[in-house]
Amino acid sequence: MDKNTLLDSLLNDPKFRDWVEKDKNAEYWDHWKKNHPENIEILEDARAIILGLPVNLHQVDNAEIDKHFDALKEKRNQGKERKIRSISRGWFKYAAAAAILLFVGLYFLNDFTSSDAENVQLAESTAPGQIKSIALPDSSMVVMNGNTKMQFSSNADRRNLSLDGEAHFTVKKVKGQSGLKKFVIETPDLAVEVLGTVFSVSNDSIWTTVVLEEGKVMLRGKTSEDDSYIMRPGEKVVFNKLDHSFAVEEIDAVGYNSWTSKKLSLVNRSVRELVRWFDHNYSIKLHIPEEYSDRELTGTVDLNNSETAVKMIAVALGLQPERKSENIWYFN
Repeated sequence: MDKNTLLDSLLNDPKFRDWVEKDKNAEYWDHWKKNHPENIEILEDARAIILGLPVNLHQVDNAEIDKHFDALKEKRNQGKERKIRSISRGWFKYAAAAAILLFVGLYFLNDFTSSDAENVQLAESTAPGQIKSIALPDSSMVVMNGNTKMQFSSNADRRNLSLDGEAHFTVKKVKGQSGLKKFVIETPDLAVEVLGTVFSVSNDSIWTTVVLEEGKVMLRGKTSEDDSYIMRPGEKVVFNKLDHSFAVEEIDAVGYNSWTSKKLSLVNRSVRELVRWFDHNYSIKLHIPEEYSDRELTGTVDLNNSETAVKMIAVALGLQPERKSENIWYFN
């Protein structure tokens, strides 16, 4: 069953909706996850869609979508801000079925709430597996991981960067009209506020991860239910948008961010995180048995060759890798 078919099946399954909305059938879905570890990400995407868009799905006529798209584009060109919440990457048809404006908003890819089109000074993206270093107009440096998009804008007192993916930042202190200019990174679910520091930010459908090497940053969720958290150097913080929680862990932050030099540290990364990391940044799907999810790993993987990297992870887990297609691996 492909991703779209499974997602559609979950979204239309009354038992699944009862679990998400009413916490019923928990034992059944716990058993389902143990038997289908390769589909946990799809299940979490379906769960996020239901929690974020509690409406019945229906088919929207293409002419109606085009009509609203043209109207929104005209308003955008007139300089009006649009505050449109992003949903899980890739599921455009479900956003359209739930709300036409959400469908249109996703067309603009990185159109988060932090900047107007007129103020965008730099927009960059990377292909799966590509790592790119970018010098921002304020002399801050960004190293983008694979399959990542960003936009940078600035005004008199604030610098804004919208991010979808993973990037490492070395932020320069810059004076504004009323003091030091804030540097604010926004993912669809979290804002990271800094003045000058070294850190990384990554996001996917459920989690946003921030790893701080130097300085101090404040994390803020984007809903009234979210708390804020001030990070210290050497901390890794994972924000879960489903339960609005911050999970904090002390790690070797510099080693964790060594992917910027094509070295991936396996320390302080769960197997689940590795699976998501390779899927998002390299478009490589690793199917690893669920019982290995909590295994603690050591060592560093060379990312110059993705096939070699996958095989090294298999060795670290004591498993045998089997390549099913160009970008799909099973570990046995």
